[in-house]
Amino acid sequence: MRRNRNFRVPPARWVSLIEMHDPKLARLRMLWRRGGGDYRPLIPAEALADEPDELTDWDSLELEETHFEWTAETGDVPSQRRETIIETVEELWDIAIQWTQAFGGWCDFQLLGFDSDNRTVFCDGKRCDIRGSASNGDADDPDRDEGIDAWARRREFERRMDGRINEFLDRMSTERNKSFETARDSLATAQKAFAAVQESIDAAPHLLSKASEVLKEAIDYQSDQNRQIRDQSSGRLEMRAKAFAEMERSRRAGMAWEFGKFTVEALIGSLVPVANRVVEVLGNRNVTVFPEFKTAQQAMAYLVLDMTQFQLSQLFQGRPNAPGSFVAVLDAAAQMTNERAAIDHIVDVIPILRAEEFRRIATPEQQLAARFIIGRAAMLRMVDYGEEQADA
Repeated sequence: MRRNRNFRVPPARWVSLIEMHDPKLARLRMLWRRGGGDYRPLIPAEALADEPDELTDWDSLELEETHFEWTAETGDVPSQRRETIIETVEELWDIAIQWTQAFGGWCDFQLLGFDSDNRTVFCDGKRCDIRGSASNGDADDPDRDEGIDAWARRREFERRMDGRINEFLDRMSTERNKSFETARDSLATAQKAFAAVQESIDAAPHLLSKASEVLKEAIDYQSDQNRQIRDQSSGRLEMRAKAFAEMERSRRAGMAWEFGKFTVEALIGSLVPVANRVVEVLGNRNVTVFPEFKTAQQAMAYLVLDMTQFQLSQLFQGRPNAPGSFVAVLDAAAQMTNERAAIDHIVDVIPILRAEEFRRIATPEQQLAARFIIGRAAMLRMVDYGEEQADA
């Protein structure tokens, strides 16, 4: 190692190493040696003076001032932190000078830095040589005065540089804070806009649900009206049939005593009214309740309007979302102007219309509408099949 006559000047490299590894540094340790031996801990002078040759456990006697924990203070500004590091190195070097003055004219010292995992972060050695200088540090030593002046000038230069660096860091911090505030305001505005959009999105399903409920109520009301009309028509037909039967029974009872004489007339008199009544019933189109469809869309619209919620729940047992999807698909297809496109839209629904469950819960009119849709789908498929064969 290079001999340094200005032995009171602390090693500048130790300051740089501690400052460089300050964030991850956890422990500092200074060791010593003379000659080519191993580095050893610094111990109290009385322990080394009593029986130096019999010492084996140096670590247990090590000075706390030369082996201590290092805590990184994140709150300090860079200039204050550097001052703390410089003071620490000066204290260590003062101990090294005292050790050298007590036990010889020169001595090598080694500074070690460890992290939290006890791994060595840095290691640097420095020789303290007080030979040729007054051991008590007299002021008439020119080398000592020059070293102190150089150290003072260097310290003053470092302070000025630290001041400029601190001003630059302060400006950077101010600009950074302004940027963060601007970004935070922009983020707050974006969050408000997002919240408004989210509220609109959340309100949309509620509005759609209300509209769906109104539509379902209208469909149920129309279905109930159709059912009442059908029931009334069926009731009038049943009453007419009963009245006709009673009339014929009375007529046959009244003509029984004339059976022998007027057999032919009674037979004709009974058959002709029956025939006329049958013709009247079968020929009266107002009696029938079966709807007529011209396109598949009309049959789909009829199913949408006529099927009740109870029928749909029976058809799709255990699937609460299926009835709504079934009605929505039929309703969308019923609003299409092209019949082929409408049938293609409900191609996945046709197996449901053919199922035994649908026949079980559907009314005759609803089964007729389903049959009409299936028939139209078959006819359109046959047309496509013929075109494909012609192209082949």
